Parts: sequence; structure tokens; C-alpha cells
Amino acid sequence: MAFSLLKNYCDRRLFAIGLIAFTNGIPLMMTSSTLSIWLKEYGLSYTEIGLFALLHLPYGIKFLWAPFLDAYSIPWLSQKMGHRRSWLLAVQTGVLLSLLMMSQFSPVEERELFVIFGVLSTFFAASQHILLLAYQIETMEARTWGTGEATSVLGFRLSLMATGAGALYLASYTSWQHVYEIYAALILLGIGIVFLIPEPISPRKTGKSTSLIQTLYEPFQDFFFNHGGVFVLIFMMLFRLPDSILGTMPNLFYLSLGFSKIDIGNASKIFGLIVTILGGFIGASLINRIGYRKTLYWGGITHGLSLLMFLALNQAGYSLSWLYATVALEHFTSGLGLTAFFTYQMISCRPSYAASQLALMTATASISQTLISSWSGYLVDHLGWNLFFLLVVFAMIPGTCWIQKLPNIAQPQNLIKEGA
Repeated sequence: MAFSLLKNYCDRRLFAIGLIAFTNGIPLMMTSSTLSIWLKEYGLSYTEIGLFALLHLPYGIKFLWAPFLDAYSIPWLSQKMGHRRSWLLAVQTGVLLSLLMMSQFSPVEERELFVIFGVLSTFFAASQHILLLAYQIETMEARTWGTGEATSVLGFRLSLMATGAGALYLASYTSWQHVYEIYAALILLGIGIVFLIPEPISPRKTGKSTSLIQTLYEPFQDFFFNHGGVFVLIFMMLFRLPDSILGTMPNLFYLSLGFSKIDIGNASKIFGLIVTILGGFIGASLINRIGYRKTLYWGGITHGLSLLMFLALNQAGYSLSWLYATVALEHFTSGLGLTAFFTYQMISCRPSYAASQLALMTATASISQTLISSWSGYLVDHLGWNLFFLLVVFAMIPGTCWIQKLPNIAQPQNLIKEGA
């Protein structure tokens, strides 16, 4: 059984997916929790830091331009590299340049320019995420989508470690400006892999014969009328509500208890990465064994209950053992639930409209997370840590209850067994 499980991951396509996911995670962290620590060193309040979550608005509205990524090609470049690969090259180059420009400006003294390039970096990163998900669907067999998503989570979480723990380590020895320059250079890994991966064969419609109205309208008409889209989108908002409320506050909470940046890096970023990956693999295995619906239930309930550990840690105060226990439970259950959550997104879309429909679902999850996260600092300032974490725990109830309202979707042959 173990050999069979490992064999599923011995695929060169999975390596490409994992590496692209790795580079996709870099701008996310450099505009969220890692950035929050840099901002705190400037003396900004929790409320001000929380507002920087609005940098992630492009993740929430990416469905507006996703149809163009499906239907239109880049002149000349698409002829040389193919439709998906040319777009991947373009948006990753945009991420690299935007992060480099962020490193040139102060987030306090030159806030306007810093925010502009921060928004540009998330715009290109959001576009890259659209293309990554579409590439997974178009290159992997349906039965391996769960495996592909687990690999994507692995690459993404490795990126979170590199831009989380790695950034904290580097910031202890050099300036934040240099840290941002280093991580901008890492985007070259994703650019390099684009030249090596094959162009997928896709049923999408491209070319001038597709009108602008058709480009914008058809993917969403199909989603809402054939896939029970309203119920799916509500679920996209509710399932990750606890994480949305948490926002970037966990790192600031750890700092308030006296943990150093190195402590946080070791526990939350390195150890947390390991248990999240383990949770992701367990989630992929559960999907194959009991179906996505039961896995979603297990992921939602266990992740919500794991957040009670923040209350215990607040009572314990500075305690490395309690810190690691908190990180272990929260990250493991997060990895389990997110693998099921992202796999469900793939099941819910039609391959011919992959970029557009996946963008709509992920954008809905992201816009709610961005808007709610922007209030997380305000909630901490006015409620205190204990009431804040209690609110986060109870936030798991709506999403878990909504699972029963999800439409039964006709799944591709040999994809996954539907749980009762």
C-alpha cells in the first residue's frame, strides 16, 4: 500500500506543478504575514497592519480577467510556447518585477508606491494561480487530481516556509529590502520550469471566432445553471471563515507572548510545514477512500476545534512545548481540510472553462478572506486575544453545516469515491 501511494507521486508533471506552486506562494507571503512583521518593526498598530490585507484584493476579483486567460492568446509568444506556457511566463515575469520594485520603497515613508507594486505583485500572482489550477486539470488524469492538489499544497507550503521562516532568518542578518530582492530572484525557478514543461492539450475555445460577450458570459452561465454555482460559492466563503478571521494575527500573537522571530520561524514555518504536508497527504488519501464530502466534514470540524489551542497557549504564555502543540494541531488539520477543499473546486468546474470557473471559486474564497482579514487587527485591539480566538473557533460552524447543501456533481470516471 505504501509503495502504491509513493508511486502516485513519481510523475514529472507533479514536479512541475509543485515548483510552479512554490513560486506562486512567494508573493502571497511577502504581502501578508511576513510583511506584517516588517510593518510591526515600524511601530504600526494592529489595525493599520490589518488594513494591508487589502493588498490581496486582486485574488478576490481575478474572475474578471480569468476568461481572457482561457480565450485569448499572447501574440507571437503563444505561437512559440503555447497558450498556457506563454501566459505562465508573462505573469511570473510580472511577479518578479513587482517584488523587485516593492523592495525599492519604504512601506511607511513611500506607502503609495509600495502599495501600488504590492497590488501588482498580487495581481500577477492571482493570475498565476488561475493558470496553475487550469494546468493541473489539463495535464493530469481526473483520478489523480487529488494527488496533484496534494503536490501543489506541498510546493505552496514549502514556499511559505521559505518566505516565512527563511525571511525571518534573513531579516535577522540583513535589511528587509534585501530580503525582498532575494525572494524576487527565486521567481526565476518558476520561469525556468515553464521552458521545460509540455503545453497541455485543452478543449477550451481560443481565437478570434469567440466574441467578447461569449468569452465573459459562457463560463459563468455554465457554472451557475449546470453546477449549482450559488451553493458552491457560498461554501467557498464559509468553509475558510476561521482562517479569514485569523488573518495575519497568529505571528503577531506569538510575538506578543515573547517568542522571537527565530522561535516563530522554527515552529510555525518549518515544523508547521511538515505537519501541513502530512495533513495534505492524509487528506488526499481520505478523498480516495471515503470521498470529498466526508473529508470536508472531517477537515472542517477538526480544524475548527484545533483553534482552541490558541486559548491554551495564551494561558500558558511563553512555552515552546505549547507553541509546537498549537502549531501541530492547527497546521495538520488545515492541510487535511484544504486538500479536500481545493480538490472539490476542480470537481466543480468544466475542463473547457477551467481557468474561468476555478478563478470564480478561488476568487470568492479570497475576496471574503481579504475583506474579513482586514478587520482582524481591529478585532484584536477591541476584543483582546481570548475573545478573538473564541470567535475564530465558532466561525467553523457555518461552513461545516453548509457541506450538506453542496450539489452532487457528476464526477469524471475513476476520479474519487463519493462519500455518503
